[in-house]
Amino acid sequence: MVKGVEGDEITLKYKDGEKKIVVVPSTAIVTYVPGDKSELKPGAKIFIAGANKKEDGTLETAAISVGRERVTPPM
Repeated sequence: MVKGVEGDEITLKYKDGEKKIVVVPSTAIVTYVPGDKSELKPGAKIFIAGANKKEDGTLETAAISVGRERVTPPM
């Protein structure tokens, strides 16, 4: 446990090792799931990374993150 921090300790394992971290109760845990255009509506909190501007001025990107349930990207 990290001294002075209260929460659940989890271990992240990856190719070259592992790391223990503490997740405090107020931490938003997010999962990415496929969506569709209906998620992109006025007022939606979105994050677009790596977009390319096309000749006509529109943007093109492979992915867009859309917030849900009071969680705002880029998580």
